Amino acid sequence: MYSRSHQLACYCVVAYFLFFHLAIASAYEQLPTVHLTNILSPKLAQSVYHRVDDVEVSGRSFLFRMDSDYGVYNIRSLVLLRIRVNEITTLGHAINQFDRHDEIFSNELRGQLRINAESAIDIITSPVSSATNLAGQIATNLNDALISTPKATPVKAFSYTGGESVDPVTAMHKRNIASQWGLDVYSTNPKVQEFLNAVAKARSSGHITAGAPQIGGKSGVSTNVTNRTAEAEILFLLKSKNELELDVINDNKLAGMNIRKDIRDEFIQHPFFSPTHKTRITHYLGLLEGVRNRSAFIQAVTEVEDEQQALAYQESVMMLLYYHQKIGPLLKLHAGKDVLQVIAQGNRMLYFAPVDIIFWSQSTEHLFDTLLNSISNAGFNGWELITPGILTKEARAQLEQRRFILREKFVQ
Repeated sequence: MYSRSHQLACYCVVAYFLFFHLAIASAYEQLPTVHLTNILSPKLAQSVYHRVDDVEVSGRSFLFRMDSDYGVYNIRSLVLLRIRVNEITTLGHAINQFDRHDEIFSNELRGQLRINAESAIDIITSPVSSATNLAGQIATNLNDALISTPKATPVKAFSYTGGESVDPVTAMHKRNIASQWGLDVYSTNPKVQEFLNAVAKARSSGHITAGAPQIGGKSGVSTNVTNRTAEAEILFLLKSKNELELDVINDNKLAGMNIRKDIRDEFIQHPFFSPTHKTRITHYLGLLEGVRNRSAFIQAVTEVEDEQQALAYQESVMMLLYYHQKIGPLLKLHAGKDVLQVIAQGNRMLYFAPVDIIFWSQSTEHLFDTLLNSISNAGFNGWELITPGILTKEARAQLEQRRFILREKFVQ
């Protein structure tokens, strides 16, 4: 029979492990609540043309509800919100300008962009329907933030909600108008396409000055990681070249990076990348001079299934170049099976996670512990997590405890 002191010691050990287990469990977070004022600048949150009414966390993405002069938008991800706000405010400025300088054309354009009061007034920001999106893909973990397993679902063609006109003159006018106003000629926003088509039609009919802005427009691309060299060339190409010409240019640039033809073909022909996405990704990747294994990025790209994922890749390659040129040289890319992994100068391992928010859950813990275990014997001098999003207080504390250098809001 055990002594009373021995029994007491056993009880203490059991109590300790129970307490330790509960302490670990209590650190896990449910979907956090976020407030608009904490994640959006005043200009992004509201203007005379739009107002972001609500935000919630869906997986690792923010889901915004935005009311505007052109309908109600449900927008998944902060990067897409920036694009939509730029589009809505640009359309608002255009209409106001036309009111002052061309009332007839202004009334015609208002007719093109009017909202049907009998409709639900709920504009899907990406007309592409797919089985998964960026948030859903990483709803329980970050494992597929960049690399996903192909799903057994039908592949649907990317919809540009208009795209290029078959008439080359009209197509040229449309590209010029988009460039003048800082809009994406391949935008999936139906209202942007209606605007561009209406103005292009007016110009093609002889109204050459129709829709000319008094001041230049702005892009919806984040300015913090925008590379002027790349953007100048990209915007020139989008203005002066058609879709087929862009494909040839992009393919030639990728070939110059020693990327195999089968990988290039899969990327160039991919249904979920618009010409804008492909051109921006190709040109930013081309500026990663001296970085080995750039083909890994293009191979990873081919797994995307919707616009949000396409934008995540675009955002990732822009972050890569910014880090490479402003913080420290990158040496080699690894697609990996979890997140984008990059070896940097100084024998450091970098992890890029293109998500809106990282909170501490069991799956998050498992991911980062697995990543650390995989490099524990490799002799790396340090590791970093780079994300355009934010970390919760608990996630930040847990990752700092694991000696991660954290770079949040990397593109804001």
